[in-house]
Amino acid sequence: AAGPYVLGYFFTFKAADSAGADAARPLAKPRVAVKRSPTAGPWPVEVAAATSVVAPLPVLTEACGWTGFFNSSPDLDNMVRWVPLAISWRGDVYPSLAVATLMRAFGDKSAVLTVDRNPYGGQDLAYVLDLGPMGRRTVPLDLHGRMLLDYRGPARTIEYVSAVDVMQGRAPRQALEGRVVFVGTSARGLDDVRATPVDRTFPGVEAHAT
Repeated sequence: AAGPYVLGYFFTFKAADSAGADAARPLAKPRVAVKRSPTAGPWPVEVAAATSVVAPLPVLTEACGWTGFFNSSPDLDNMVRWVPLAISWRGDVYPSLAVATLMRAFGDKSAVLTVDRNPYGGQDLAYVLDLGPMGRRTVPLDLHGRMLLDYRGPARTIEYVSAVDVMQGRAPRQALEGRVVFVGTSARGLDDVRATPVDRTFPGVEAHAT
């Protein structure tokens, strides 16, 4: 409750994936405003619609107040190239963990998902984020609400800090102070390692950081 944290959760889309899900449990902010241009034409946008959610415990959600989903889905060759940044549930659109983290870090309380006509007669979907010192940013998406990841390199290209070192006071203060930190796992047995075009054993948490 005392820190600027964002909790992760998982949307489900079919009954087989819904163990532990609660279709009635409310989610914390932020939600996403959808702004559709009058000239956008018929609605072709196919943002994924979830059926239920595996949410944090209510006591944690209430204390934290900010959440974002961490769903991802590989391509047919099992490579993670695209990540969803917007998913709809029960009539609202919700941001991914990465988007919610940016919003919390830079004070944006009103992310907008825009739908507009492009010069080629089709439609463009994009996030518009007001990130304070980083300025107003437009993040282009495909019509499913996904972003193509621009990986910086193989696993551990982004700096890692051991959780044990943090808890035991060995991590240098400057490794964390004033920075955005994603807490996750890298051990293969914990089932959060993904195949990507740059590394076949890429920790999922680093994909979110990317």
